[in-house]
Amino acid sequence: MDIDVYYSDPGRGWWPIEDLALLAARLFRTDIRPVRSERSSRLNLIRHQLLGAPGRRKRDRAALLIAPSLWNVVEFVREPDLLSQYSQIATYICDSMHVETFTRPGVFRHFDLVARIRPHDENIYRKWVGERALYAPFGTDALDRGGWRGARDLDVLRVGRQPAAWEDDAASAVKAATAGLTFQGRPPMIEGHEDATQSLLGFYRRSKFTIAHSNLVAAHGSTHATKEYITARWTDALACGTVVAGVQPTGDRGVAEELWPEGLIHLDDTDIEANLGEIAQANAAWTPEVARYNHLMSLKRLDWRWRLRTIATAMDWKVPALDQDILRLEDRIVAVESGAA
Repeated sequence: MDIDVYYSDPGRGWWPIEDLALLAARLFRTDIRPVRSERSSRLNLIRHQLLGAPGRRKRDRAALLIAPSLWNVVEFVREPDLLSQYSQIATYICDSMHVETFTRPGVFRHFDLVARIRPHDENIYRKWVGERALYAPFGTDALDRGGWRGARDLDVLRVGRQPAAWEDDAASAVKAATAGLTFQGRPPMIEGHEDATQSLLGFYRRSKFTIAHSNLVAAHGSTHATKEYITARWTDALACGTVVAGVQPTGDRGVAEELWPEGLIHLDDTDIEANLGEIAQANAAWTPEVARYNHLMSLKRLDWRWRLRTIATAMDWKVPALDQDILRLEDRIVAVESGAA
């Protein structure tokens, strides 16, 4: 069965999810098909309201919609002619936890599978779609973008949003030096998705510890106010071997189920001097084995290919290229376990 991959691009901050879409498209042997972010024409909306979505033609073709948010699913469904092209449709939703502001759960009647990246609200998804609900946690491309070898010349890396105590990179560098640690503030902004991603991954691979705090203590306008969750700052960092230190988002059950104690430092608060003191203790005991183990566990637990296989299995999709990459992933696990790679 041919499988088309759709993605709605919200911009730079969503590049890790775009990478997931690009990986899915490569493995499903297709190009990413864009979902229009603007509203459909008035004529299409009226047609949809009056006539309903047309029945699907039973063709040997399926679609996977990788949706940054719940509302991107609505955008997809607003194209009535699109639905009729597929005998099967699945969606994989990133920010699936914003259920309290979502008013269109009826759109899910068009989907054979509704997978969510966030662990929250299982009861609500079960109410909306029953057995068609699936949880497949946040991941990373550990196989092709991760690694553990090389010099770790940076003790502490700061990436992304931070609580107030960690916001001033110059002040943080001084305090880190006092604690005997080298510190890297915000990596330079680089234009272009691939160049920027490779630059950030390079900083991860140079760092022993990365600072990332729960969204509940490092709030931002785009974060949820009450539900904690991990992001690529955890999964990409771990795939590159670095330990993630911070007030951990333990409200995301993926922290307990998908991550591992050696990959995290659980800080009690955001007091920077106390935080750096704990990191300095861990730094004194750090060896390259820490990086190797984090990369190995990322291969075993976090790679997006495992998530895509979960979705493909649930949909009964045969994806030879995904099967081949799983074999490559398993070979890499064996090699890293033996220290050969």
